[in-house]
Amino acid sequence: MGVQGETALQRRIQTYIRSRGGYVHKNWGNMTSAPGIADLTVCYKGIYLALEIKEGNNTPSAEQGIHCRAVQKAGGKTAVVWTMNEVSTLLDLLDEYAAGEIRDGFFDAEFKAAGLDDGTRW
Repeated sequence: MGVQGETALQRRIQTYIRSRGGYVHKNWGNMTSAPGIADLTVCYKGIYLALEIKEGNNTPSAEQGIHCRAVQKAGGKTAVVWTMNEVSTLLDLLDEYAAGEIRDGFFDAEFKAAGLDDGTRW
């Protein structure tokens, strides 16, 4: 599918996040943007989320991993997703987190138990 498939997935994800009440900004990568910046900047239930979208066998770059770690260090959340199901699972976890059903120290464990990728291993 390549770039067109990833772009289509990004659009579906943006629409879905907005339908659940989130704010989404598409970050356009070009020669003036910071290296590794996530595809989407999201605010969902008061939570800052840097969301990297991948398609097929694509994996994040080292620069994207650096960006994910910087966001997490600043208190935000990050995720790398390949499917709409992963986005749905992520937002469900963020719903629980925002409602206080998952404490901060346990969010990462729940995130990993759900099979989600936080981008920090890249």
